[in-house]
Amino acid sequence: MANIFERDPGRRNTFMNGDTPGEYLLEYSRRIAKLAEMIDGSAFNEFVNLLSEVAERKGSIFVAGNGGSAAIGDHLCCDFAKGTYHPKHPPLRPHSLSANVAVYSAFANDFGFENAFSASLDVYGEPKDILIAISSSGASPNIIEAINKAQEIGMKVVGMTGFEGGKVRELANISLHVPINNYGLVEDSHQMIMHCAAQFISIKRTK
Repeated sequence: MANIFERDPGRRNTFMNGDTPGEYLLEYSRRIAKLAEMIDGSAFNEFVNLLSEVAERKGSIFVAGNGGSAAIGDHLCCDFAKGTYHPKHPPLRPHSLSANVAVYSAFANDFGFENAFSASLDVYGEPKDILIAISSSGASPNIIEAINKAQEIGMKVVGMTGFEGGKVRELANISLHVPINNYGLVEDSHQMIMHCAAQFISIKRTK
């Protein structure tokens, strides 16, 4: 039987230089700082403004991701719901499409893994909502199908990608691309984007 881990996308990683763990950590942190400067600031402004607009119109923020990106999506939902809440402002209403395992696995089992997210959007999505599509490769079929479905419904799509960005970068209305071939650095940068968005909204709401 073939070893399925031979197909692991993590093998695409370009690693840092460093003869000791401490040297590797230092080089990694330096790369993070450089990547932060390479993220499109105008696109980030547009993203944060869109979040506030969706809250004003009482829309939902759906988040789709696989693996580590699913975990980032769950974390994002926590910080956007709790971290930005203010009693005098309409709340952000984030929902992770992978968080409900029963619904997610039912759609994946019955309609195919590539339709797991798009089927949920068929049930829950409305034009006033948005989709945040998180995919390091930008090539995950179920993320691409989710984007297609969201745009068919009339939702705007924010794409968070890495590597070359793939179809997700092409299709997203707002693209937050991290140009590096390392899953850890891409995912950490996506976390940074999420934290900065939540904190900026929180600051604005308390002034």
